[in-house]
Amino acid sequence: MTRDRRPNSRARKPMPRGRSAPKRGRAVLSAVPISLPSPESTPVPPPDPTIPVTAPVAQAESSMAIPEPVETPLSVAAPPPQAPAISVPETPSSPARHRTEEFLGFCLGSEEYGVWIRSVKEIIKPLDITPIPRCPEDILGLISLRGTIVPIFNIRRRLGLPSHSTTPESRVVVCVLDCGPLGLLVDRVTEVFSADPELLEPPPVTLGEREAAFVTATVRYRQRLIGVLHLERLVAVEPPAAVRPAA
Repeated sequence: MTRDRRPNSRARKPMPRGRSAPKRGRAVLSAVPISLPSPESTPVPPPDPTIPVTAPVAQAESSMAIPEPVETPLSVAAPPPQAPAISVPETPSSPARHRTEEFLGFCLGSEEYGVWIRSVKEIIKPLDITPIPRCPEDILGLISLRGTIVPIFNIRRRLGLPSHSTTPESRVVVCVLDCGPLGLLVDRVTEVFSADPELLEPPPVTLGEREAAFVTATVRYRQRLIGVLHLERLVAVEPPAAVRPAA
């Protein structure tokens, strides 16, 4: 079923162009045109030539200037008066000490001898001596000193002194020469003493020819006269005597 549409008698009339329908309860304001002057038409006054442009900058710089420091003179104290120099009299320098040598002293009976300590290795008590067949009588034999074979010399016989049996004071002076280690059987060891080599004296003429061949010099120590032995000559092995042929 279709409903036919009839024209409404209350239809609004069309408004003429250029007008708008007024709203109910509101005032209608009309736009009023306002004319503003253009910037080109507004005159700008020229700058005053009497006022410098840099005046504000110079004024600002003058207000920010740092004051220069004022140098205050320093007062320097005068140095204290120096004490008068004291002259010290020069003392004569002490004479240079002479070179000294050390010796080991030992006794053979009533006589005292010495050898250079630089040739001495050690001093031991007498050990068991193994004799050597057909060797010179002044060579007592051999000992084993910590695995080293050392010949022992009877220097009493070498010097022509009477034989003497060993005592609890007897010692073996172990020396080291170019030929190797060797031992000197002595009656008693006294001490180690120092002496100036320039004060060594030649052996006295009262020594026998055999003893004078082994004593190279004498030295005075504590009012004693000690003979210094020449070890290389003392232990030189003489050739054995020729064996006589059997009759």
